[in-house]
Amino acid sequence: MKAPQPIPINIDWLAFSVLLPLNDTERNEGIKLYTPEGYTLREFSGTNIYQNRAILFNEFGDKTLTLLYNPHSKIIAPNSMYVEVANRELYTDIKPILNLVADIHEFTFQSMSRIDLCGDFAPTEKQSAVINSLQAGDIYAQGKREGSMFHTYQRTNGTEGKQERTPKCMSWGSKNSDVKFKLYNKTKEITEIDSQGRVFCNKPYIPAMWRENGLPANTDIWRLEVSITGASSYAYRGEKIDWKITDPTYFTPLYWDMVANRFTLRHNQGHKYTKNDQIAGFLPIPPPPHYRIRKLEPHAEQHHTDHAVTLRSLLKELDRPEIQSCPTIATSLLNTLEEVITHAHLEGYFLRAVGSSFGSWRREFCAKFLDLK
Repeated sequence: MKAPQPIPINIDWLAFSVLLPLNDTERNEGIKLYTPEGYTLREFSGTNIYQNRAILFNEFGDKTLTLLYNPHSKIIAPNSMYVEVANRELYTDIKPILNLVADIHEFTFQSMSRIDLCGDFAPTEKQSAVINSLQAGDIYAQGKREGSMFHTYQRTNGTEGKQERTPKCMSWGSKNSDVKFKLYNKTKEITEIDSQGRVFCNKPYIPAMWRENGLPANTDIWRLEVSITGASSYAYRGEKIDWKITDPTYFTPLYWDMVANRFTLRHNQGHKYTKNDQIAGFLPIPPPPHYRIRKLEPHAEQHHTDHAVTLRSLLKELDRPEIQSCPTIATSLLNTLEEVITHAHLEGYFLRAVGSSFGSWRREFCAKFLDLK
């Protein structure tokens, strides 16, 4: 039986927003970021959206995070911070990223801003023919009204003969589209050739990932990438897209569902109804069912991060032996804590800070101190 074509799926871009609970000093003097042990945090000039920009470097001087805060516009919450994860970090275990952000400043997770998912493959003869036909216009992507195309040019016999045009990068989606697709030669994108003909790779961790996943060496690797902007405004399989989507068990099926539902290639046969044009098979998409992402209805939910200070104060009170020895007062504080978490939408903050949901934590507290199950 023929082995399946290796197509590793990865995250190639990740940006999200958090809200920072500010103390009185920060409200008066500005946000204070802290430098985690083993890292360097440097300030740079801001952007047209945020007044401040800081970059976190690891001990080897590699960029790890870009942090944008203090927005110019009053439309954006003043305690909002935009976080971009460095590309290199996305090809490692990204689970510790939120803990790293927490070492810089306490926060509550607000929204997933952008996530790019990519599948890398060594084109088969048939897939190469599809790529060439896309360039020639003999195959098209169904429903895509805008896009761009880039090529490389070379002569067939060195410096003589006819000049040939080979595809390098094709993209679909306008600048205002939330969902965009891009098909391109990743090997050429990450390599450079100097004047002496020496080849250098500017992202060596990507070929390392290819080798680990069984992609052949000494051949060009292509990538089909899907970008979702404003990701938290969409639901996938009935759940809002949030940090959970960074788990491979979530983003791998999401990638294939996006390709199955939104990247259908057809032969340009000229039928009046384009769905009568024959489908051109391309990547080995897993069998159905395939789920769609769906736009969420706008809502006015707000994360009242200033109440994180109240949450911490209540937890400190519940740590006192005097409170733990008095069921009446302890129960009153527990109820108040639950109301703060619910009304200020601090469930995620509590989970990250304590390590369990409030319900589980309360049951353990009551069993331990109040003799209640």
